[in-house]
Amino acid sequence: MPLVPEPVCGELLISPKNQQFATHRIAEWILRRRKDEVISLPEKIRSAPEIDVPSELRQEYDEIFADDSLIPLAKLTRLRQALERMKVPFIVEAAESVPPNSKVVIFCQYK
Repeated sequence: MPLVPEPVCGELLISPKNQQFATHRIAEWILRRRKDEVISLPEKIRSAPEIDVPSELRQEYDEIFADDSLIPLAKLTRLRQALERMKVPFIVEAAESVPPNSKVVIFCQYK
């Protein structure tokens, strides 16, 4: 017998039966495994190093910051992009310092 959700006043009630129904329906598209079931990864390494910012990148950042003609959201986006560009040399150096045959994952928001 297929699972059927229980409607309540046009809304689906959150109940164990409905959760089981949802799990059954999405199981066709999603294969979820926990990290400890699949692979053993080392602990995360988090650090907050101070980086030397080239003067031209710092000047670009300051110019964007001082530009009052930009709407706030555009200004914030451009400032974040400038910060990402400041980090690139450090990230490249850090990735190149990893031992051979090691894997590195780098997350960023901008190209």
